[in-house]
Amino acid sequence: MARLNELGRLITITFVSGILTSFAANTTSFGQAGSTGGSVGKQDKSMSGNEEAPSSFPTAGKKQPTRPAKPNEGTRSACGEFPADIVGIWNSTSPSPASEDIRRTGCGFLATISNPIFHHAVSGRYLGRSNFSLTIERTNQITGCATVMLGSMTVISGAQMQWVITGTDGKCDLSANYTETRMWAR
Repeated sequence: MARLNELGRLITITFVSGILTSFAANTTSFGQAGSTGGSVGKQDKSMSGNEEAPSSFPTAGKKQPTRPAKPNEGTRSACGEFPADIVGIWNSTSPSPASEDIRRTGCGFLATISNPIFHHAVSGRYLGRSNFSLTIERTNQITGCATVMLGSMTVISGAQMQWVITGTDGKCDLSANYTETRMWAR
């Protein structure tokens, strides 16, 4: 009889262990509820679960080699089709003579224009279709007073573009409603 009681207790322990193991497995799978597809558990692990397994997917840090843009060729990027032909020296004669050297910076450009009285720090952001936003910080080199002018720039061709200043921050000697249109050529 003692042997029968011992056998019953062993069967009960095995049965309860099986139920607890089943419950634990179901709890893990419930953690995946709501997901669509995929695997239960961590990805990219070795069979032992202790070390990272090498991934078969290319890593995000590695970049594919790209060919450099040819002169006067738009470059496709996160910016879209950026008109590469804006880079270089541009000249304007009206309303006053000026020259600027445009340098590309990501999805925009920087340039400077100086004369004996004013220094202009120009920046633009590509908006698409040969259009740019335009911000110009105009500093009086005698008084140090700075005015911010806002507007747009449109690239008409590889040899012509236009600025339209639509207003300022109203500081120094320019009113807030100051406007100016300027054509640039190479």
